[in-house]
Amino acid sequence: MRPIEEIVQGAGAVDASDILLSQNTQLYFRVDGEVQPQGPCPDFISELNRLVPRLEEALKHKSGAADLPVVIAGQRFRATVYKERTGLSAALRFIPEKVVPAAELGIDSFLLDKVKASRQGLILVTGPSGCGKSTTVNCLVDHLNQTRRDHILTIEDPIEFVYTPARSAIDQREMGEHFDTFSAAIRSAVRSNPDVIVVGEVRDYETARAVLQAAETGLLVFATLHTKRVYNTISRLIGMSPAEEKEDIRSTLANNLLMIISQLLLKRVGGGRVAAREIMMQTDSTANLIRESKEKTIEGVLATHREQGMINLTSSLKTLYGNSLIDEQTFAENFSAA
Repeated sequence: MRPIEEIVQGAGAVDASDILLSQNTQLYFRVDGEVQPQGPCPDFISELNRLVPRLEEALKHKSGAADLPVVIAGQRFRATVYKERTGLSAALRFIPEKVVPAAELGIDSFLLDKVKASRQGLILVTGPSGCGKSTTVNCLVDHLNQTRRDHILTIEDPIEFVYTPARSAIDQREMGEHFDTFSAAIRSAVRSNPDVIVVGEVRDYETARAVLQAAETGLLVFATLHTKRVYNTISRLIGMSPAEEKEDIRSTLANNLLMIISQLLLKRVGGGRVAAREIMMQTDSTANLIRESKEKTIEGVLATHREQGMINLTSSLKTLYGNSLIDEQTFAENFSAA
């Protein structure tokens, strides 16, 4: 029997981002984006159940899957446990104990200054699963925590990074423990006297609508989506809405969408991973293109307005390759898909 604490220590020693249990017994670590087999581990679920007494109860009420915060050997994880063909499998995502510094994430001071100066509107961080969206949001939100006197309220499923209040007051709420739906939690949050609301993920129209309404009321709202580019983030939000509300959502986005940061995590030369980011800032040009249903042409604005902090994905890839942060193969694969 391998104690789960020993498994966690082994995963940490190789800088794994995730621990995976597949087909009920097979253990894997994800390192630099790649899954690496670690052999059988038949006691993993029973070991996890030892640390999470409410796991079985949670599975009964979550359609055979449950997302739970877990602390193992002093390390925080977001654990997803789910029923599949052979029984129960699991995915444990490491949660950083401290905010990753902006410089380490490739976030420049211009972007931090823009976030700090923002008082009302919506900031979206997007990208595929496992691309570091939460890490980027944590960095930006903690920058506000360190530099502004705000009331920051997070709405998460589950709570991941635990903030330490600095200059700001911070409250964190968790799905299932403190609220039942994101949309209801966002609406109640508006009445809780916050300056900043952080929403874990926009998964449906009701959440999208609540996020936009919160931004309209004068709050600064952070949220994440599983979209790969700036233009399809806008299209996705509009596409979620009923036909009779699409124009209203389009207008609200044009008026309140402050920033989109779309990112991919790529293999870094020498080991580790590095983010390629596409960034849109709110300007008259981007707002008008959203109103006119021309969001795909925003990419041209991103390419020609670097002085305003914008960048498109192809330019970001070229910069990473030019600085020898990614190799030729990684560059070519992602450049052709951009």
